[in-house]
Amino acid sequence: MSLFDKFYPMYYRSFEDRDSTKHLLDFYYSTDIDHLIAEYRTYNSVLLKEKAKSLYLDFFHFIAERVPAYKDFLRLNGVDHTKIVSSDDMQRVPWVNKKNYLGKYAPNELCVDGSLRSNGLVALSSGSSGQPFSWPRGGFQDVESNLTAEVFLKDIFEIDKYKTLVINCFSMGMYVAGLHVTNMVIQASYKGYDLLVATPGLSLSDIDKVLREASGPYDQIILAGYPPFVKDVVDYSIAHGFSWSKRKLRFLFAAEGFSEKWRENIITSASQDFSDLSISLNMYGSADSLILGHETPISICAKRILESNDQVSTAVIGSTRTCTLIQYNPLMRFFEKENNELIFSSFAGIPLVRYNIHDEGGLFTHNELYSQFLKIGVDLHNELRNNNINNSWKLPFLYLFGKSDSTISYYGLKIFPENIKAALESDQLKQWATGKFRMQVKDDNNGIQKIIIAIELGFALEPSVELVTIFSRELVVTLRQKNSEYNRLYESLGEKSLPLVKLFPKGSGLFSNDVVKQKCVM
Repeated sequence: MSLFDKFYPMYYRSFEDRDSTKHLLDFYYSTDIDHLIAEYRTYNSVLLKEKAKSLYLDFFHFIAERVPAYKDFLRLNGVDHTKIVSSDDMQRVPWVNKKNYLGKYAPNELCVDGSLRSNGLVALSSGSSGQPFSWPRGGFQDVESNLTAEVFLKDIFEIDKYKTLVINCFSMGMYVAGLHVTNMVIQASYKGYDLLVATPGLSLSDIDKVLREASGPYDQIILAGYPPFVKDVVDYSIAHGFSWSKRKLRFLFAAEGFSEKWRENIITSASQDFSDLSISLNMYGSADSLILGHETPISICAKRILESNDQVSTAVIGSTRTCTLIQYNPLMRFFEKENNELIFSSFAGIPLVRYNIHDEGGLFTHNELYSQFLKIGVDLHNELRNNNINNSWKLPFLYLFGKSDSTISYYGLKIFPENIKAALESDQLKQWATGKFRMQVKDDNNGIQKIIIAIELGFALEPSVELVTIFSRELVVTLRQKNSEYNRLYESLGEKSLPLVKLFPKGSGLFSNDVVKQKCVM
């Protein structure tokens, strides 16, 4: 019997049993995580997908009957849930988002039986797609996410082998990531791992103090935070004389994607081994559902192949754009693809069926991804062996480009955030930039469209005409390399198509209030 055959019935019981939280915690503390790791290594792709479809069909009927807001939403859209009897029928169920569903009902109406009673915590989303939203959640969701975290903390970050200090550099307070990372580490430590978490949040001086005063007894350090801020942490520590060369360091990222060039820059700047595929991990998460999935050594290996060969990338994901490639458990988060956007269902505090956060991307079963690579002449099995990966998980994959509304339109073509990131991560600019930027398109005084790119400079740097020239030149070179439509426009318009670069000292101007995820579009 699978672990999940015991676990998911507890979700439904949590609305009937006042002792449900105690039972959930008992389940978590009594679960030998090695059993779950073994399941991940032996799943059958086809059977796993069918089991997930059945699980979420039952979930749909449950919330259609027990969640007042969703019952009304289906009524308004002419959907009789009793007529939905298969996963194919589910395609007729409209997806939900903040605009058409969440924003139209009171918080209690969005919960089972119109009550918040089964939830014990509320967290804020970072507002990356608009205004922050309050998300209640209960014990089931925390235990579910803690199980996910314990799996990667043990199987990838080896907390069972190394005495580990986790420095939580996420924003603390009401925002979801900081508290969640703290909780998942504390809960894992209660299961007997030699594990400690420090919570300096976004204070560089406090992080530096933890590194100097508290890290000595530990075999390894995990820096957890938003990618651009973790880069700030590493740069700040080095600038203030901290040496990483004799420390074992790992990185736990979340909230946005990055290229393998960026990963290489931060890992090597901290004197760590870039070839070690278990040294860093990027989580794909959301305030509503916590961890949706995360990178694994196999997904990082595949991503590096995609970024190193445009032909392979086009054949596998249909694009040469930089993506985040993750593995996920479809029994925990059931993903579908519709109009190039990912939609998912989740056993959350606010139960979600076919929820669309407008992330662009696509899906593969485990076997499908291997087959796609093999068609273009790349044997992932061999690649894994060459990288000393012997126990890969048989979970499905998703690739993610980011928000579908995070691009800007210039002369009818799209400029993607990863185009700008690639320039800032280049050898020519990485010494000058933090990686944070904003972009927009505006008409100048003559009514001609211009791309405006605002960029944050690194520590102790000031804008200058010389720096503006350096940034402008590299941005154009990278845009022409990475964006074929822009290259054709440049060949037609020449200097008229050059971006207007505005540089800001660190933490000033547009970047003075960067406390959570950066927004790329002004």
